[in-house]
Amino acid sequence: MIVSLTTFPGRINVVWIAIESLLRQSVKPDKIILWLADSQFDSIESLPKRLQAQQSRGLTIKFCEDLRSHKKYYYTFNDYPNDLIITVDDDVIYPTKTVEVLVNTHVKHPYSICCNRGHLMTLNKDNTLKSYKNWGYNPLDFTGPSKFLCPTGVSGVLYPPNSVNQEVFNRENIRSLCFYADDLWLKVMSLMNNTQVVKTKDFPHYLFTISTSQKESLGQLNIENNQNDEQLINLLHTYDIQLNNQLIKDLS
Repeated sequence: MIVSLTTFPGRINVVWIAIESLLRQSVKPDKIILWLADSQFDSIESLPKRLQAQQSRGLTIKFCEDLRSHKKYYYTFNDYPNDLIITVDDDVIYPTKTVEVLVNTHVKHPYSICCNRGHLMTLNKDNTLKSYKNWGYNPLDFTGPSKFLCPTGVSGVLYPPNSVNQEVFNRENIRSLCFYADDLWLKVMSLMNNTQVVKTKDFPHYLFTISTSQKESLGQLNIENNQNDEQLINLLHTYDIQLNNQLIKDLS
């Protein structure tokens, strides 16, 4: 079981706080991997001392080609295809049972993607898909399993082996279709494998955000400027995925 995340220069001085909360989980992962773009950082020795010190307690730091937020899953999926992989974001403090509740849910639903937080894809009256910002925001009364829960990476998502399509490694399409929305890319890759999603119960609705980490946020760019909608439309068109009838059937 591997926890995988990434960060960038704007958060490199505070990412150790998120990692510290991951090191203190009630259920310990076998690895915690932090992926850093080799174009943004010179070496491990150039990183903050607090981050370097965490290597002796279970953190592995690796350098890779820059794929923006996609770095948090891409290389771990590729290197550990047969393992349970939990992706997390770099800007929150994780409750001590974050990993535990994901693993417990995985035991009950071993072939589903398990998330602590997710949005429900919903329809307009004419049965077209609503805009992302009008989806069911982390519904507390709907946990699935459903193909139309869309995990959000901020609070942790557990991916079992083979839960996403091998197209997930198509770097050209990542860059051209969905470079700023890894959650949507992974959602479509799971739809291509007909993988359902289960949302855990009894997980905190709000998380503590690390101070100063929100100066640069993809969420603001994607949601406020409707770029999530544009990227999702591009993905569905490219991969010829028809959601409407499936969505009606799944939610009925």
